Amino acid sequence: MPDTLRSKSPLELTATERSAWAAIQLADRTFESPYFHPGWTEAVASVRDGVHVLVIDDAEGQPVGFWPYERREGTAVAVGAPLNDYQGAIVRPGVSLDVAAVLDAAGVGRWHFDHLLASQSGLDDFEEQSDSSPYLDLSGGVDGYLQSCGKNGRRQYKSIQKKGQKAVAELGPARFESDCRDPAVLEQVIEWKSAQYRATNLPDVFAVDWTRDLLARLHGDRSEGDAFGGRLAALWLGDRLAAAHFGMRSGPVVHWWFPTYDEELAEHSPGWQLLVAMVEAAEADGIDRIDLGKGMSQFKRKAMSGEIALREGLIEPSPIRRAIRRTGLTVKQRLKQSGLRTALRGPASWLFHRSVNRTLES
Repeated sequence: MPDTLRSKSPLELTATERSAWAAIQLADRTFESPYFHPGWTEAVASVRDGVHVLVIDDAEGQPVGFWPYERREGTAVAVGAPLNDYQGAIVRPGVSLDVAAVLDAAGVGRWHFDHLLASQSGLDDFEEQSDSSPYLDLSGGVDGYLQSCGKNGRRQYKSIQKKGQKAVAELGPARFESDCRDPAVLEQVIEWKSAQYRATNLPDVFAVDWTRDLLARLHGDRSEGDAFGGRLAALWLGDRLAAAHFGMRSGPVVHWWFPTYDEELAEHSPGWQLLVAMVEAAEADGIDRIDLGKGMSQFKRKAMSGEIALREGLIEPSPIRRAIRRTGLTVKQRLKQSGLRTALRGPASWLFHRSVNRTLES
């Protein structure tokens, strides 16, 4: 059991602490997502208040773990929520945490998570729902990926290649950049994505300044090279930007974050063409995995070759409060499955928008 838990600003980490964090992340592929790199927490802290990190020291006073979080009205949430797709404590093997001590050191009464690694030990009692994050395994190159993604994936891949040939014939040569540095392309991604959110009645995460500032910072900061940073991929057909994606990279992993495309070119499946181009460039770029983020969709089912288990829940020390919360969630789930689901869709949508907007604006 570590002797000390200290909460501090990520912008005040010492060189020793930051190096220890980066070393833990680099040594264990469990933490290979860019969200576990100290650069993510520091980037969010530079554009948003309330970001902290719990430093875990051993008996000799050496840092052996880090748990980044934001403190909001007595509750700890993930750094950068709702934009954070992986959560948990970045710790050396064998480090265990006492939940009561963690909450006390963080100065909160509860800790909410919705993308927690299921492999994190000691938190089984606080899980309320399970989910997963699909990914593309590119460690075996294109051929290895096609073998791992199944018949549907291989069929989709060939279909997109044919559509690509047709698009080139009609619009002009395809040009792909796996690491585009043009800020104008990033602005186009934000514009297209914001319009998509509004058109599909989803909360527009770019309606607040800090999210735009965050993407600009991640895109512009190249101080750590491929160890961590924003990653903007873009595909042109002729002279026209057809599709682009802004995500993050940490070592050999790219996180699929904000994909978008020119809707006037939808018949050519430019989003799929962009993903195929990223897959084909991965080996040369030193990428062996593209993580698609939590949740399953038809697109992800066709593209994926594996998935990582995640948890949703609330670290709440009171067993009575946990039981009450679980009862409420059970009732909510049964109502969704009953004939009242359609009637509740409007109120549920309003509550969802309200929750996300409060998180973005707080």
